[in-house]
Amino acid sequence: RISGNSEKDLEYLRSYVSPLIEELFGLISGFNFYKNSKHVHLYCNSKELLFCLEKFGLKIGNKKENNVSIPNWIFTKKSYMVACIRGLIDTDGCLYDCGNGSLFPRVNYCSYIENLQTDFRRILISLNYHPTPWIGTNIMIYRKQDIKRYIKEIGFSNKRNLNKLNEFAPVV
Repeated sequence: RISGNSEKDLEYLRSYVSPLIEELFGLISGFNFYKNSKHVHLYCNSKELLFCLEKFGLKIGNKKENNVSIPNWIFTKKSYMVACIRGLIDTDGCLYDCGNGSLFPRVNYCSYIENLQTDFRRILISLNYHPTPWIGTNIMIYRKQDIKRYIKEIGFSNKRNLNKLNEFAPVV
């Protein structure tokens, strides 16, 4: 099950994540919408999929309780690290105007999971980015050079972030 905000994430889940699950695993996913809530769950019922994900180093169960981390094999190849960062930003990150008068965007990632925080920052540093230290549950890429490089080398798959990027088009 993948959770999201029914207003902000539904398009991404429908047009990107669901087709990706079908392409990679040959499985059709469905959606659960909750009354009086902005939550949506994309779900796929398959024991084989669970075993496959577990084989690739993902823990089954609650990600916060399990203090999940990025599997070690992701760190073995630049293309894996780039795809991992893109996926994490697409799901739990955003592109935003920091409101300090700067016309330049910032890339922000939010996580409550200690191991994931450590691994996320480790990947950015190994890719020669200069992220901020973690401030509570948030970390940012804020240098203009890093933002330009991020857009060119990592990019976004979530239409919400792509649309936000268009708002900054004249300066990026």
